[in-house]
Amino acid sequence: MNQTVFSYGDDSPEHSKISHSRLPCGAVQLIGRESELALLDNALAEPLIHIVQLVAWGGVGKTALAADWMARLAANGWCWESDGYQNAAPDNGASDNIARIRRAQHYFDWSFHGQGARDQGSASSDTFIAAALEFFGDPDPQFGSPHERGTRLARLIARQPAVLILDGVESLQYGDDGPLAGQLKDPALLALLKGLAYRITQFPGSGGLCLVTTRTALTDLDVFQYRTVIRHDLEHLDRTASAALLHQAGAVRCGAAAIVPDNAELQRASREVMDHALTLKLLGGYLQRAHGGDIDRRDRVRLDKADQSIQGAHAFLVIAAYERWLGGSLWDRLAGLGARLVRFLLPTVPRLQSLGFLNDAANRQRMVAILRLLGLFDRPAT
Repeated sequence: MNQTVFSYGDDSPEHSKISHSRLPCGAVQLIGRESELALLDNALAEPLIHIVQLVAWGGVGKTALAADWMARLAANGWCWESDGYQNAAPDNGASDNIARIRRAQHYFDWSFHGQGARDQGSASSDTFIAAALEFFGDPDPQFGSPHERGTRLARLIARQPAVLILDGVESLQYGDDGPLAGQLKDPALLALLKGLAYRITQFPGSGGLCLVTTRTALTDLDVFQYRTVIRHDLEHLDRTASAALLHQAGAVRCGAAAIVPDNAELQRASREVMDHALTLKLLGGYLQRAHGGDIDRRDRVRLDKADQSIQGAHAFLVIAAYERWLGGSLWDRLAGLGARLVRFLLPTVPRLQSLGFLNDAANRQRMVAILRLLGLFDRPAT
């Protein structure tokens, strides 16, 4: 007879250490990512999986997914059910499925957005490594070379059930062009991730997971793929989920009539922006604020002018519509905001030079101001 027996082990709540999250707030209700949430839950439950990397262009929803998964884990008391094993009973031949409830003894996250453009060589993990070493109990976070510090951090993390989220590491990688594409330029972060990937040889069964989001797959981890590392390419939302997100963001009418989330016009609008999550959120917010949520008024955005070959190009057209609606006088009261966040939306491909208005610093600054005004980002724009 098979039965499930739960063992809680030695993971004690009073010994848990949970860091304040640095991830930006996600949606009130995450839409269309049920399979990805299940993938993360399953990876956390599987002791042999140490790292999951989510790979996608900017604006597809990597950070929102990571933040939502973290919030769900927190709501569950930082507990998860680890995969069981079979325990044969010699007297009657029956076996029990032993399932262990694990609790994260440590939780820590870090967002690398705003660390600098990767093509400028200004990005570094130094601040993160020092903060993480201190958090995980290292007596001297500044001691040692970058490689030594990263290796030391991996050992500290691997000693107990821990959850680590690293958001937006693309600024620390080589770009998409050239023989080094996807490789990490930062020796400390490289040592950390490699150390976590093969930690099973030193700390078997410690549990936990490192979740990494990036625009470019981490090629340094290819050798661990499907062993201790999972790479998941995050696709655009499906059409029904896209329409629901657009409705959630504010597009709730078609003319004078109220509409439901799977409305056909919402689905047509979603197709027009190629189901790009950030664009859908921007568009819904614009229609709600400027046109009472009327999806028929999306023609004011001129979506047909977007270059279909550029990822997220529709988002800039929505931002331009916001600017026309708000008027230029607003920007005198929003002086001082930097333009770094705009790069979050920009795929690093030469075709972006065709968006000539982005080459002007004042135009970029206006767009950052709009994004901050709408509350789409809560990280500093400096």
